[in-house]
Amino acid sequence: CSLLCLLLCLPLAACGGAKTYSAQTFAFDTIISLTACCDSEEDFLALKEVLFSRLQELHQAFDIYHEYSGQTNLYTVNHSAGQPLTVTGDILELLRF
Repeated sequence: CSLLCLLLCLPLAACGGAKTYSAQTFAFDTIISLTACCDSEEDFLALKEVLFSRLQELHQAFDIYHEYSGQTNLYTVNHSAGQPLTVTGDILELLRF
C-alpha cells in the first residue's frame, strides 16, 4: 500500500533542482511507466531497481497463467486441488479478503 501511495505522489512532487528520469517495465500484462524527480541518475536507478523488482515479485505471485520454479503462486494455488500449500504473505493477504 505504501508503495502505491509513493507512486501516486511522485507526479505531484515539485522537482526543484532535481532532474526528471523515466523508465518502463512490463508486468501484469501491461506496460508500467515510472517517472521520478531525483538528485542523480544513481538515485533514480536505485529507486527503479527496488520498484521494478517488487512489481515483478507481485506479478509472479499473482500470475494465474504460469508457474514459476520454486514459487507457490496463484496458478499453483488454483491447480493444487485442495492440497495444503505454503504461500507467501502477499498471497495470504489477498486470500484473507
